[in-house]
Amino acid sequence: MFHLTRLLQSHKTWRGDYAVLFCVLALGLACALALYFPSPFNRRPAIAQTGTVVQNDFEDGALQGWIPRGPVALTNTTEAAAGGTHSLKTMGADRRVSPHHNYLDNFSITKVADPPGPPPNTNVAATDFENNTTQGWRPRIGRETLTVTTADAHGGNHSLLTTGRQAAFDGPSFDVTNVMFNGSRYRVSLWVKLAPNEPNTPLKVSRQRNAGALPATFHTVIDNTNVTAGQWVNLKTVYDVALANTSLTLYVESASGTPSFYIDDVMITFVQPPVAERDIPSVYQTLAEFFPAGAAIHQGDLTGEHAALLTKHFNSVTSENDMKWSSLQPDESNFDFAKADAQVNFAKANNMRIRGHTLVWHSQVPAWVFNDPNGAPMTPRSRRSRPPWRWKCTRVP
Repeated sequence: MFHLTRLLQSHKTWRGDYAVLFCVLALGLACALALYFPSPFNRRPAIAQTGTVVQNDFEDGALQGWIPRGPVALTNTTEAAAGGTHSLKTMGADRRVSPHHNYLDNFSITKVADPPGPPPNTNVAATDFENNTTQGWRPRIGRETLTVTTADAHGGNHSLLTTGRQAAFDGPSFDVTNVMFNGSRYRVSLWVKLAPNEPNTPLKVSRQRNAGALPATFHTVIDNTNVTAGQWVNLKTVYDVALANTSLTLYVESASGTPSFYIDDVMITFVQPPVAERDIPSVYQTLAEFFPAGAAIHQGDLTGEHAALLTKHFNSVTSENDMKWSSLQPDESNFDFAKADAQVNFAKANNMRIRGHTLVWHSQVPAWVFNDPNGAPMTPRSRRSRPPWRWKCTRVP
């Protein structure tokens, strides 16, 4: 059995026009918590988080919200520290099998910018080489040779031929810094063909990202696709730009070898974000005489078009994971109600019912429940030696 008194007595409370009755029943390791907030609700806006979002130095002797992923045990230790005297130690759950360990210290996540708005440029970038120029394409490394040619073409009379490659990552490149913007989605399409007599070789489209003085990073835009010298192949995808940058470059490379190849009819198109339909009947209003219409939600559903769709069609919500025990009490001495509070505040602001789901779940019970006071996994003997758990039903005003 396990202790829930502190969870129920937490200073974080959810207030409605009516009192909420919390009652926890348990048998072994199975436990469920249900909470219900009838409407109408008081309106209270969620509080936005700015600056440092997470800061862990472990100097208080706790795990500070960290939980195991996989068969490992976490302990707060003074054996090593990057700053101060404490750090987080990770060891295999079965120390006889997994004796290796490591330490983590001074972890932080800081908000450096607001979410991106609409991109400043939604124009199409298109190159077909029909004006007998490279149209902005250039050698990526500098040792390749790019030639506009009429020897072959996918459409029209011209294409771009790359020769003289000395490595698989050599190839034609195109600056998309002012074409593809962080937070937006794009449709990327181009046609490729190997030069005559080149062996079949997979080609792909990659992206080089630069962010100030940080080292460049490289990302696959279109995966390796087999290309031959016998026909043109369309490389295409829908791609989300998801990292801040100071410059972006697209380039074509090969999986291996250095074959010469053509590219033609390149198109980069901005994809408009989806918009929820506003002029259709509401699901919850249509079914109002029968029952509430509910949806499972997470933090990403509380803003933008997701929120518009949610509030139009649903009048009851259930948190997917943020009210489960591992989310609310990641370690024995710390509670985290931030996401749960935001979802409750959203429901209150939109006159929605909310049901908690679920305090104990088979794969999301926090690991500390199974550890002894020193952080080591409990054996049947040590479980019997722990103090008895106390049970309490608490009425929260």
